[in-house]
Amino acid sequence: MIRRPVAAGGFYPGSESRLRETLDTFFSSLGGLPEPGTPSVMGGLAPHAGYEYSGQVAAHTYVEFRKHSPDTFVVLGPNHAGIGSGVAIVTAGTWESPFGPLAIDEVLARDIFALCDIMDDDTTAHSREHSIEVQVPFIQYIGGTRFVPICMAMQDNETAGEVGIAIAEAVHGKNVGIVASSDLTHFGSYYGFLPTREDPLEWMKKADGDILGGIEEMSPEKVHEAASVTTACGYGCIAAMIVACRNLGLENAKILEYRTSYDISGEKSLIVGYGSAVVT
Repeated sequence: MIRRPVAAGGFYPGSESRLRETLDTFFSSLGGLPEPGTPSVMGGLAPHAGYEYSGQVAAHTYVEFRKHSPDTFVVLGPNHAGIGSGVAIVTAGTWESPFGPLAIDEVLARDIFALCDIMDDDTTAHSREHSIEVQVPFIQYIGGTRFVPICMAMQDNETAGEVGIAIAEAVHGKNVGIVASSDLTHFGSYYGFLPTREDPLEWMKKADGDILGGIEEMSPEKVHEAASVTTACGYGCIAAMIVACRNLGLENAKILEYRTSYDISGEKSLIVGYGSAVVT
């Protein structure tokens, strides 16, 4: 199966040259792309909005992935389109981006699939979803050549736990980067979410800070509790990443960056929060 991009030219540049120029700018602001480090397992949070708004935040996470140079990546993203299986993996094929194909790690994907009873091998759930696709150019830019996509419409605590445990069992002994693709609070009437009459940026800073705090404490329960009062789209993906990392013996979580779309647009009637974090 060759999956063609559906977000290129919208969420991120559709040509190889413009995409590389954009990512060069993001990473240059962080001191450039570091030399690859010794391969090791790690986890991370990266946002998935349009690169104009969230790409610089995501770059903070991928700089750290570059330093650990995983042999392959597992990317967990929410299902915005609402089609396909509730927990959907793809076990074979390639995904295209302006940088060319990124191969699915078929051995790892099949191992995860075999270990998770609630997961389906389903390309439909991925056919129109951007949350995983926007991570593909970042993975390719830092030198990644293989990945496993997992799309989650079901994001309750039990589901996240089952997915995270399956990933950890399949990954054990391997050098894998586990990416939770999620934006944080979506504020405004467009999203049907107007929880405060006060300054929305202050409300969001507290709500999103509680989710990020759950990552720092390596607590999927606290992530779910914090997410229950706001509109983060990939809270279950974050929780599954934490469970996987915890079961792999990773204990050190660090928040790298937090920004909102207001930093770019200056618009307070429609705001989305973005966070970057790593677990090592």
